[in-house]
Amino acid sequence: MLELAAPFVDHAIVQREMSVPVWGWAKAGSTISVTFAGQNKMATAGAKNKWQLKLDPMKASLVGRELSVTTSNGESLVLEDILVGEVWFSSGQSNMDWIAGKSMCRDLANTLQRSKGELPVREYTADTGSSLFLKSRVNSEGGWKSSRQAGAFSALSLAFAWELYQELGVPIGIMRSTHGATAIEPWTAYEGYASHPKLQDIAAKVRQSDPTLAALPCCCSTW
Repeated sequence: MLELAAPFVDHAIVQREMSVPVWGWAKAGSTISVTFAGQNKMATAGAKNKWQLKLDPMKASLVGRELSVTTSNGESLVLEDILVGEVWFSSGQSNMDWIAGKSMCRDLANTLQRSKGELPVREYTADTGSSLFLKSRVNSEGGWKSSRQAGAFSALSLAFAWELYQELGVPIGIMRSTHGATAIEPWTAYEGYASHPKLQDIAAKVRQSDPTLAALPCCCSTW
């Protein structure tokens, strides 16, 4: 049952110059070993099957390398073409979801798609879903898109990523989670609005739906 959390799939980009958390799920009590860029780190899956470890900070790298994961039960996964660079998160409503190929960024998207070589600018798009509370698992039908697919990037993500790449010269990864016509509150941590007197209806719905918050009282008195 070895499983890696999103976005740990082929062609991923991980953050440079800081500890990189890698996590997932495996049989409770099993030992998990992750090998990447000359490092080998280990963790043990807990009672709820979740495990997490951290890779040491790494310099940016334009060279795609393998990331391998094995367990003491004999299971294994190998991810291909993993780069190290800058990773940024883009989220929001339909303005962030606006596709580059249908926007004022279409010329940039076309230029990247027609480039002789693939450029290290990639985007991971989480599948759209609705929930009143945080989910531990995220899916992406398309995985990490390459610069050859720049027309399918978020327009804002592409413009931002390209500016960063030109300035820094390192791989740029954008993780996009967008959902049109949503309110701002779902993009905010529960603690950020639970004590606001005008947002108690939303806070109550979240408390009733999220099993980790259901027992908490209304906290508007702390505002």
